[in-house]
Amino acid sequence: MIATFEHVVHTSVPLRKYESRPISINILNVVSIEPADLHKIIKEVNGEQVPPGRLTKIVFSAGSERQSITVLGSYSEVVDIIRNTKKRELLNG
Repeated sequence: MIATFEHVVHTSVPLRKYESRPISINILNVVSIEPADLHKIIKEVNGEQVPPGRLTKIVFSAGSERQSITVLGSYSEVVDIIRNTKKRELLNG
């Protein structure tokens, strides 16, 4: 039960550039999902504008620790993917 998302990562310190990279998460390890209120910080990903509500925070277990990532996609899209994942699926932002 693996879902693949587009993880938003910071690539350039002075220019605040962000890009997305695929990341696969075992949905059984997901602890929480919530809308990410980062629109004031992350305005563009991969050179394209990100409208408000298109970033979601996922917290998941990674061994004995919890990891937090921001992915492209609205909260409802991410929840739907996790609910409906039976095989690998890709969420494109």
